[in-house]
Amino acid sequence: MNINELHEQFSHYGKNAKEWLRKCALLLPEIEKYQVWKEKGFNSIYEYTFKLASMSKFQVDDALRVLRNINDKPELLKIAKQKGVNAVRAVSSIATKETAPYWAKQAKRMSKNELEMFVRETRMAEEKTKTGSANPLQTELLSHSTNGVFLSFEQTTTEQKNFESLSMNLKPQI
Repeated sequence: MNINELHEQFSHYGKNAKEWLRKCALLLPEIEKYQVWKEKGFNSIYEYTFKLASMSKFQVDDALRVLRNINDKPELLKIAKQKGVNAVRAVSSIATKETAPYWAKQAKRMSKNELEMFVRETRMAEEKTKTGSANPLQTELLSHSTNGVFLSFEQTTTEQKNFESLSMNLKPQI
């Protein structure tokens, strides 16, 4: 077997491992609800998930928290099933039943990191609006798309230059 074949095989197995781990995470609420680990002779859900799926305590707690938050939001659950729990983590605590379709759309088209940045910038903009700290002359927020990355900054000369510099750094390197 040559190096390229070995790499391809390893990459394929690694990709499949991630997919199965995501599927395991989606089963955790039911496993917790029915206490499957007790029926199968394990001391805790953490021992069960670690021995069967190599999931850490943090991964289990995080997945359960996110899935509890989106349990009543079918649009976000659908994205979690398609892309994994991590894809909706950033919006799981801020989405409401009314805003879930919007956040699901964003989660579907953005990467995890892009969505985290978008949520952070949205929260900052909302906080400035609530506190009235935004200067009315500089309040126009810039939403700029660079290969699916959406950022919002107050439109001042300095921040505009920073934004342009940042957007240049975000362009994919080929």
